Amino acid sequence: MNQEQIGKFIAKSRKKQHLTQIELADRLGVTDKSVSRWENGKTMPDVALIQQLCQELKITVTELLNGEELSQAEYQDVIEKNMLKLVKDKNNQKNKFHKLIFITLTLIIILTISLIMLFNYIKNYMSVAKTFELNFGIILPSDFQEEYYIDTGPSFHGDGERYSVFTGNSFLTALTEEKNEDLEQTITELVKKLNIPKKEQINFQHKYAWVKITKKDDERNYLYCIYDKEITKFYFYEFLV
Repeated sequence: MNQEQIGKFIAKSRKKQHLTQIELADRLGVTDKSVSRWENGKTMPDVALIQQLCQELKITVTELLNGEELSQAEYQDVIEKNMLKLVKDKNNQKNKFHKLIFITLTLIIILTISLIMLFNYIKNYMSVAKTFELNFGIILPSDFQEEYYIDTGPSFHGDGERYSVFTGNSFLTALTEEKNEDLEQTITELVKKLNIPKKEQINFQHKYAWVKITKKDDERNYLYCIYDKEITKFYFYEFLV
């Protein structure tokens, strides 16, 4: 759309109708300065005035926007070109929209995958099994399933007492078969302190085997591993300072 060409066409059409700028301005309810600016190509008529302006100048809106008089054939050609341009613009907008949707979905998928990976990493790092590995160098078999966990510490890897229950096959060979009264007393006190449910408590009436593992760099930190042979469950009591 050539604004300067449109301005010259407005001036030519006005003169063809034997109208002055003031007369045209009065009919449209604007100032003659507004008409002058249109004809000089400095501004365009307000959209609300275009239809009335075309009626006063005896031209069509298509001719106004094209900046020249059109024959029937030219008029049809311009309409077709404008329709094709409209379709092309819509297709471009549609393609841009699809591209935007594709990019957005791709970013959402990448973000979702990243969050899942981060969650799994944090979950693994914060797991009970991971504390055994970090604190005592014990790696639980992959088939071990955590069934219960509770602690008294202010933070997961901080100081305090932890009590956890796992199911799985025996993985420690150096287990002591003899009963340990001190161990039973310690666990019993912990059970009362933490109000551990009955079904998660160690039944010392069963046959059990146990081992005490101490941190190499600090003997105050230790882990009791108790294996209930009758129900094939492992109970862990961890004490860290």
